[in-house]
This record gives sequence, structure tokens and C-alpha cells, in this order.
Amino acid sequence: MRSLILLATVDERVVGGLFAETQLAWLRISIMAVDPAWRSKGIGAALLAEAERQAIARGCRHAYVDTMDYQAPRFYLAHGFTVVGEIGDWDSHGHSKLFLSKLLQ
Repeated sequence: MRSLILLATVDERVVGGLFAETQLAWLRISIMAVDPAWRSKGIGAALLAEAERQAIARGCRHAYVDTMDYQAPRFYLAHGFTVVGEIGDWDSHGHSKLFLSKLLQ
């Protein structure tokens, strides 16, 4: 397993980051976050694209992420991921955990 850590900065200030790892043919995204003031400005998309680029360079063919239904599924769906699984009531408050994957090109 190899770590993959990316940071997005504006004027030397960190405004976003992505923590992931690659193993065999898979990129697994653990955490991606963007400062709320910087969301919808392409930072998340750039972080994801760079993670995918580096994963492909490492020989990965697939990407995987999990998220809660109220967090970021629309973001990942808009970037080519598909829902491959769901666990209902994951948090015992009625929210589902979604599992998404993508074939890397």
C-alpha cells in the first residue's frame, strides 16, 4: 500500500486536501475536504483529477470511495463514479453509507 496525499493551497494557505492510498489496481480515497469558502470553485475536481492521474501512473485501474448520503455522493457521481453498494441506517439516524467506484481511464 502506498499513501497518496494532496493539498490545495491559495496564497500558501491550505484550502483543501485529499488522503488516499493505492494498492494493486485500486485507488482508495479515504478523505477529501475543501474549505467551505472555496467549494464549487474546482478545487475538489482538481484534487480528484490529480489523485486519479497519480493512481494511473502507479498502475491503478479502479477508484473507490465511501461517503454518507448527506455528504458528497453528487460530487462523485458527477465525476464518473457509480454507486456499487449501500448500507442503510449506517449511523442509526436513518442515513445511508454509499460505496462508489470508477474505472480509471
